[in-house]
Amino acid sequence: MACVLAMYGDEPETPGANLGLIRGWGAEVRWTGDPDRASVDPAMEKAVAELEAAGRRPYLVPRGGATAIGALGYLDAAGELAGQLEAAGVEPELIVVAAGSCGTLAGLHAGRAAHGLPGRLVGASVSRPLDECEERVLRIATEAAELAGTAGPRASDVSVVDARGPAYAEPSEESDAAARLAADTEGLLLDHVFTAKAMAAFLSMAGDGPSVFVHTGGIVAAIERAGGGGHG
Repeated sequence: MACVLAMYGDEPETPGANLGLIRGWGAEVRWTGDPDRASVDPAMEKAVAELEAAGRRPYLVPRGGATAIGALGYLDAAGELAGQLEAAGVEPELIVVAAGSCGTLAGLHAGRAAHGLPGRLVGASVSRPLDECEERVLRIATEAAELAGTAGPRASDVSVVDARGPAYAEPSEESDAAARLAADTEGLLLDHVFTAKAMAAFLSMAGDGPSVFVHTGGIVAAIERAGGGGHG
């Protein structure tokens, strides 16, 4: 299947590692020329219309894949995690995951309600204001649970903390320190503007009891930054 990607802003003079991989795998990239991230939404709709007019059958995936269908994977993952914790005899006090477009967190909340995943589940927002993130999580989680035929989460279950730092896609002192700590102690690679910000929030909240950090990627950006190529 062919892939067309819409990206906000202008094409960088020096492509980063992620962009290089994207093009190496054959994707077509369209730039909006607008620094507003929301500019990709109309750009994707335009691409869909053009492809349909050309006789193609496009499937539109919104930013982050944040839909009820996209959240089903993490609904299942929550059940897998619950099984692993039970087998290990561990009841975590805290589970933390980075939240951008909120689909991953929504899936985990739907799965937590469906599978009885123990512990407090917290999203570390690296992108959106907290009220917007909470609304998106509850809506997507409820829709995902309906698709799966399982119980959905309650509004009171949804907890999000602010981990945005100075700005979206900008590292902070806390995220830099968290990334170094994870690499030095566990050999765990975190990108400095997404998963490392969530790790910083995790470290600030975790107590003496067992806690779980859900790693959602960013390894390519972490390697690029370590090599001096910027933060991705």
